[in-house]
Amino acid sequence: RAPATAPSSEGAGAAPAPAARAPSGRLLYAVANRDLVISQLLTPQAFSLPIAVAFVLVQFGYDPSWSFIGVASTVTALAGVLLQPVRRILGDWGFRLTRDDAALRVRHGLTETRAQTVPFDRVQGIQAIRPLLWRPLGWLRLTLEIAGVAAGSEQGSNHRADRLMPVGDAAAARYVVGSVLPGVDLDDLRLTPPPARARWVDPLARRILGAALADTVFATRDGLLTRRVVIVPYARIQSVRVVQGPVQRRLGLATVCADTAGGLTPAARDRDVADAWAMAAELADRARAARGTSVGLAPR
Repeated sequence: RAPATAPSSEGAGAAPAPAARAPSGRLLYAVANRDLVISQLLTPQAFSLPIAVAFVLVQFGYDPSWSFIGVASTVTALAGVLLQPVRRILGDWGFRLTRDDAALRVRHGLTETRAQTVPFDRVQGIQAIRPLLWRPLGWLRLTLEIAGVAAGSEQGSNHRADRLMPVGDAAAARYVVGSVLPGVDLDDLRLTPPPARARWVDPLARRILGAALADTVFATRDGLLTRRVVIVPYARIQSVRVVQGPVQRRLGLATVCADTAGGLTPAARDRDVADAWAMAAELADRARAARGTSVGLAPR
């Protein structure tokens, strides 16, 4: 039987945050608000703030004639840069993720509390995202791709219920992914890299690229500064494409794309062209078996 809470640790997601009238069901994850704040300080926007402030001070010191309007405009621009991290902190404060037999239930927010319900049959895929500045701490975030949502407090809103884990450690992420997609182990996807000649297309990112046909999901990895693993169940794949650019064609490479209803498209980039067609055929077969319907396979 699965534990009642995510694995405990001293890092992100270690202890449930207090919340009034938390949604019923088994608790999967609760954010540590301290880690939420730190994670947003470790973003390019917040990281560039000291440099921008120093620039303003130096500019004002070397040019006393710099007008008040110039200073005010610069400060306003800095405030705009910091707006996104502040919004994320306020929006994800006290984040809690629970589940029952039919759906995931999310509750979050400091100044405005939101409650969301995501039926399992609407889940199209999961993304595990590791920003560069988070990696030394072993943190990542999880987002959820959905085809639709029955939201408790957000009906009529255009807000997307894509939060699955705002910030957490590898153990918490592994537990959440395995709870949402049973049988999927985030640390055991066995992603295989493209051939060595793919370095002529992606010289820096080739060692990061990878793809895997697991038992129930198709997974891909990409990204240089911000690494991203995309996981899509075979039952959610609607079509499969094999794409070749002019450079790929000369090198005998191709990219395999799997399209879903939610718009999430994992791509196995720069595979050997024969392996790409074999992977695409296998993907189409597995998706067809999982969905019980035909799945298109076409070159592009």
